[in-house]
Amino acid sequence: MKKSLSILVVVALIALATLSLGMRTQTANTGPTPLLPANSLAVPLIAQATSYSCGAAALMSVLYYWNAYGGNESGLYSMLETTPKDGTEPIKIVEVAKAHGLQASMRTNMTVADLRAALGRGETVILALQAWRDTFDKKWSDTWDSGHYAVLVAMDAEFAYFMDPSAVAGYAYVPITELLERWHDYEDRHGVISRYLNLGITITGAKNLVTIPGPLVRMD
Repeated sequence: MKKSLSILVVVALIALATLSLGMRTQTANTGPTPLLPANSLAVPLIAQATSYSCGAAALMSVLYYWNAYGGNESGLYSMLETTPKDGTEPIKIVEVAKAHGLQASMRTNMTVADLRAALGRGETVILALQAWRDTFDKKWSDTWDSGHYAVLVAMDAEFAYFMDPSAVAGYAYVPITELLERWHDYEDRHGVISRYLNLGITITGAKNLVTIPGPLVRMD
């Protein structure tokens, strides 16, 4: 997966400050206000170093969370086979997570209930979805060229919350109804197109972090 966004040059490592879980942010409308749940997974904030490395950054964050890796993003490129042309294939994320001693699996056609269940078990889930598109002339359900990886950290009745490698200021949030419209992606490798609907990569380990970093920002 390659994310079409201008190159990010700031790499944010593990946030050092713990902010109040009661911090509220303003939304663009008068609807429900996002509030990070108290049981959110403390996945560290990592900003992707390039326009095509959201997969590597997402996995790096998860590896940090499970205390399974101490290197930088570029140190994962070779194992992940991350390239400027294609980004990172989801199955490679599974393979590299396993290579670092974690349990990992990839599923398609996941449901919101599946995501809630995974969070309830303490699993980190990397989603393949559409985000940060350059144009707004199509519905999210018709958008396939803005593929992105983000790590689910929490859900409540209205919102899903993510460690988003493109949202360096804090965790990103998106309404669950909108997430369902955006939760798809595709790969085009060696002339073979693979479409992924509701893809999630679940990863778990033995020891995890506990400090929640950053405020909330809206995922665009």
